[in-house]
Formats: sequence, C-alpha cells, structure tokens
Amino acid sequence: MSNKKTANRNNNAFMKAAAFILSSVFPNRCVFCHEDLAQGCCICTSCLDTLEYIGKDRCQRCGAPLFTQPVSGSGGCVQCEDVSFAFRRNESIGLFTGRIRELIHLFKFEDRRSLGGVFATLALTREPGLKQYISDHDVFVPVPLASSRYDTRGYNQSFLIARELSRLLSVNCRKKSVVRSGRSLPQSRIGHLPDRLDNMKDRFAVRRIEKKYIKNRNVLLIDDVLTSGATASACAQAILDAGATTVDLFTVARAIKGGNATRQIDR
Repeated sequence: MSNKKTANRNNNAFMKAAAFILSSVFPNRCVFCHEDLAQGCCICTSCLDTLEYIGKDRCQRCGAPLFTQPVSGSGGCVQCEDVSFAFRRNESIGLFTGRIRELIHLFKFEDRRSLGGVFATLALTREPGLKQYISDHDVFVPVPLASSRYDTRGYNQSFLIARELSRLLSVNCRKKSVVRSGRSLPQSRIGHLPDRLDNMKDRFAVRRIEKKYIKNRNVLLIDDVLTSGATASACAQAILDAGATTVDLFTVARAIKGGNATRQIDR
C-alpha cells in the first residue's frame, strides 16, 4: 500500500474518531433549522418537506421537470434533446439546487453517511410512481467511485444509497460489478459535454465474475447526481455490453441547464 493511501486512511480514521467525540459533547441538530435530532440524522422531518422535489410533470427520458413541452420527435425535453444516453431513462427525487444540493455536499464531502438512508427512504415514500420505477428492476448497481477519491473519502456514496434501497426492497445489489479502468478527471472540472463524454470513454467494465448477475437482467444504475449524463451513460454501456436486458438510472438529484431551477418544484 502506498504511503499516500495509508495517510488518507489514517486521516479518515482520525476524522471518524473526532466526529464521535464531538457528537458525544455537542447535540446533533438539523443542518437547516437546528432542531435537536437523534444521533446520525442531520435533517428534521419538517425540513424534509422544504426540499426541491421534482413534481409529476417530468421528462420521461432524463427526469428533468418539464419547463416546456417535450421536444417534438426527440422523446426528450430541452434538457436532453441533444444528448444520447446508453441508459433508457432516469428518475430523480429532486433538483440539484438549494437544500438538496447542500445535503448532497454533506453526504459526499462531510461524512454524513446516514443521508444514504434518508435519500433511499425519500425515493420510496415521496412519490408512488418512483417506488414502482425503482422496484421494477432485478439488480441494483452503484456507479463506482474512482479509487483515488474512494481512498480520500473512505466510502462510495452511490453504494450507500443502493445498499439501503436493496435492504428496503429486497433487490439484489452488486457493489463491485462495475469497475473503473484507467484515470479520468472529475467531471465537475470539465465544462463541455463532448469533453465529458471523451473523459469517460471506455472507463468502465463489468468484472467477469459478476457478469452472471448482469446478463439478461433489468439493471438499475444508481448515482447521486445526473448532470450531463456522461458518467452514467458510459457505465450503462458497460453493463449493456455485459449482457443486461435493460439499464435505467436512478439519481437523487437532476442538475439542469439554465436559470429556471426553481420554477417547477413540488414542495
């Protein structure tokens, strides 16, 4: 093991110990209204109702709220009309803005792992159609995290969501079916869609030992945010190449282009 990996893991252990000590001294509170909460939570029930949920009027391809009518002949909306996805469809809980964005930041970068359970529960209780969409799959597969980011973070946030959905619905979750190959830049550092697609090209593969769990199955790929779709699409293509019947996508949040992120959200 490299010195860098050892240092990162030691740092993760220190942060966990520090968090435990702090939680013993200071009460846990909602990150928005500061109401006292049970240990492990970070948002109260009242504040859950204020998140930027996507209503029922959403694109049947990318999951974005329909600010305008679907583009004629494309099967999509203004958010996805010029994009080709390997997955058939995406559904999200809400928009990647405001409080949902803050929660995802806490989830990914502040070790708030309990949010995996919060997001999974919201997915199954907020809207009946979303629960049906998720449960209509044979296998859950989380989008894998780059090894360097996993060493730094200590966990894959997408797997935490997939694991909780698997537990709640009794659907098989394959944590390590898909692996990343080679090195790629974080997609957040790349602005143009063609560059994002090129950055993800041939970056994913299904492990040979896992193909029996993928072949002839309807697979649900799970991630935290759908932005351009380049990462999820590359991952979905690898799953299709391994023999999956279909691949769909579930994400906590859908990022959208333009300045209308809060025009149509379901409170």
